[in-house]
Amino acid sequence: RTVLVSGEFEGPDVILRSRALNGNPGCNVLTKLVRPDGRAVIVNRGWLPLQACEAPGDADIEAPTTELTLTGRVRQSRQRGRFGAIDPAEGVLTIMARVDLDRLQQQIEQPLLAVYVEQVSPVTEGLPVRLPAPETDGGPHLGYAVQWFSFAVVSIVGYPIVLRQQARESQKA
Repeated sequence: RTVLVSGEFEGPDVILRSRALNGNPGCNVLTKLVRPDGRAVIVNRGWLPLQACEAPGDADIEAPTTELTLTGRVRQSRQRGRFGAIDPAEGVLTIMARVDLDRLQQQIEQPLLAVYVEQVSPVTEGLPVRLPAPETDGGPHLGYAVQWFSFAVVSIVGYPIVLRQQARESQKA
């Protein structure tokens, strides 16, 4: 879903590590946007190349300091599954493995919304680079379905043929 969100960015930024864009390694930059009602929403402002992730202070990635309205895609918070990187349970995080809003709430004084926003516009020059829209096509799934359907047909038709052939050979013997 696409939403409009108004407010002012407040730092510090949090780096979302291990993200790729067009096959290039990097990270995403998360910033808190405080809304006029006093609640805050985390905004994924976009992708940074690996060099900027390692030294974010050297890159010019400062969020605008004036009130703005931005357009973004709504995203759900992520929780760690059985496997994956573990973020520290306490302290102030400056780097995270996933957008865990419950964990971020521990270090943010304003109440956070239950979702975060992936910024689409306004588009700015330079860094961070806006993330492309997710692909909505079927991907390779149709091809896989046809492939497995073909395997099923071959086994349903082929198995009786093999059994019949073995029965003929045993009668000859």
